[in-house]
Amino acid sequence: ANLFSDAHIAHAFFVHWQAFDFENMDPDNDFELQNTIENANETEQNLKKQEQTLEILEHKNKQTDTQTLQDQISFYSGNIDSLTKNIETDKQKINPETLTNTENKQNNAIQTEIIHLENEIKNTESTYEKIENNLKIFVKEELNIKSELIKQQGQLEQNAANTQQIEQKINPHIDDILDQELKYSIAQQHTAHELTQLQATLLENNQQIGANQSNIKNLEQNLSKYKKHSQDLQTLTQRKENLKTMANLLNGSKFVEFVSSVYLEQICNQANKRFYGMTRQKYQIAFNSTNLEFEVLDYMNGANCRKINSLSGGELFQAALCLALALSETISTKKQRNFFFLDEGFGSLDTHIALPLAIQTLKKLQKDENWVIGIISHVRELQQQINNYIFVDKNQKQASFVKVLND
Repeated sequence: ANLFSDAHIAHAFFVHWQAFDFENMDPDNDFELQNTIENANETEQNLKKQEQTLEILEHKNKQTDTQTLQDQISFYSGNIDSLTKNIETDKQKINPETLTNTENKQNNAIQTEIIHLENEIKNTESTYEKIENNLKIFVKEELNIKSELIKQQGQLEQNAANTQQIEQKINPHIDDILDQELKYSIAQQHTAHELTQLQATLLENNQQIGANQSNIKNLEQNLSKYKKHSQDLQTLTQRKENLKTMANLLNGSKFVEFVSSVYLEQICNQANKRFYGMTRQKYQIAFNSTNLEFEVLDYMNGANCRKINSLSGGELFQAALCLALALSETISTKKQRNFFFLDEGFGSLDTHIALPLAIQTLKKLQKDENWVIGIISHVRELQQQINNYIFVDKNQKQASFVKVLND
């Protein structure tokens, strides 16, 4: 049974390799093709060994089992014939009429022996029938074995044909396989040579990298020193420029002009806090440090600068008032009461536009910032706008006298 199973496995193996597509196999895949050839040869040798083993076993089993059964049949047949002859002989000797008592006893013994022999004959015949049945079974099994052997022989022949077909398919690729092996060997040698070169190049590059890293470290140290020296140089250069500027300022009246320009710019910034609002965001006062003159930034004309004396009388009064207040606030070191006098200057103002604007400005300061404002003027129009005032009456013949008037 094991031999039959091995034969079936071998047959399935050959059917599997027969279905392998050798024609479309990749010629470059020489390992797969080589494994296929080795497996096919090994399978063919195993099948031949199994075929020889089956033939030997068939011959031995046939000779041994047949000879044993024939010997048993001959033995039992001889025993049956001998026993039959003995029984017949004993029956002829027995004659009940002529027998004495002693003979009767012997006759009874003989009868007992005959019965025993007949039983042995029956047992022998039963054994013979069993052996004959076994022989029939064996013959039937032998026929089955022969049929199976014929079948296995057919499978072996089919496997041999399959092996031949495989060899026919493999043979055209043998040269390709050898060529691929040669190319593979050459490629391995070339790859090994390239690998050696790459390793040498890698070693050289690593050495170069080490040298470059050392150079980079030195350059970084030099760069750090350069940055420090550069910062020191920049500091010294800036100090040189400052000293040069100070030298230029201290030369003649430039220093005084510089200090004055700084203070005047501060006064302008302080004055613009009022002037920008008084003019409804139209103007701002600026100081030109080049010609040391005041200018006005006109936001209604693209924030262009123009001379401050180009303002109207009322606007010019507002600018002068804001500058005076800013100057007072800048130079004052103590907090004082918001109080100041205006002496004259109103007579030059236009009574229709400039004078009303000046009066409106003073009233706004008084109301919004709580300023106490004193005005010295001969312009009668102011009397109509001022509630509390002191009137000085000058007399040529007599002394002047003062009157305090409250509306």
